[in-house]
Amino acid sequence: MKESPVTRTLLSFLIFLTLAATPALATTVMKVEVPDMTQTSEWVVRAQVVSVENVDLRRDGRGLFTDVELRITEVYRGQKVPQRYTMRMIGGKGADGMSLWIPGMPRFKVGQESVLFLERTSAGHIPCGLGQGVWNVRPDQKGNHWVTQGGQGMHLVQRDHTGRLKEAHATPVTSMRLLHDLVTEIYAAQQGN
Repeated sequence: MKESPVTRTLLSFLIFLTLAATPALATTVMKVEVPDMTQTSEWVVRAQVVSVENVDLRRDGRGLFTDVELRITEVYRGQKVPQRYTMRMIGGKGADGMSLWIPGMPRFKVGQESVLFLERTSAGHIPCGLGQGVWNVRPDQKGNHWVTQGGQGMHLVQRDHTGRLKEAHATPVTSMRLLHDLVTEIYAAQQGN
């Protein structure tokens, strides 16, 4: 059976509507490079996650949160950085099973070790650029420590030479690198200050 041009157009339109109605699974955020994250962040630290706890403040009209307790093991930038710090992140799971998760917002697990670029907000210190400010640390069999940048669920944008926003592609070279190289870049960014 041969399709008419009207049938094809209608089919194409229905497919477009179906795809357009699919919920987005990414948060649009400006791409931030390590030097800019270093300058923006009040603290740049290496830390281990001690505990992760859901906090339900809906009765107070405030929503669902996750408290992430950190044990700070190294400080690369910052003054008066405590040895332990609890970050309150937006999103979590309530006692009734209701969940709120924001794409691009980092999620943490007990035992996770990360380099964190933490900027100061009215709610405390949180990762800069959503998951861009979280670099997970993993040792290899030879004893080298590698870092991989967080940031799943983000649609990165940047400004072009005219000031307009355009899609920013993730740079593969920054997705996995030696911890030493990341720390060197953090210190170099502070020298330019």
